[in-house]
Amino acid sequence: APAHPSEAARRLLALRRSLSPDLMQAPGPDAQTLDQILEIAARVPDHRKIVPFRFLVFEGEGRARAGDMLAARFAAANPEAPPNMVEIERR
Repeated sequence: APAHPSEAARRLLALRRSLSPDLMQAPGPDAQTLDQILEIAARVPDHRKIVPFRFLVFEGEGRARAGDMLAARFAAANPEAPPNMVEIERR
């Protein structure tokens, strides 16, 4: 066991890795895992005291519609962007 709780947190954070959106694909986390992720995320430091947090989860057709909207806005803001970049925004 670590000598101090902050050492355990440091070790855990050292293992953390992020994926770029183009590497994320279905299937995502199941409902139970997503609930755990959001519960943990809601506990992060909140120095501006703006809790409670509200999370929006887009699934199914709603996710597809949101992706289309994001892709359209990205394409409008970046008219020179190649199609694969627009598709990354859609996903």
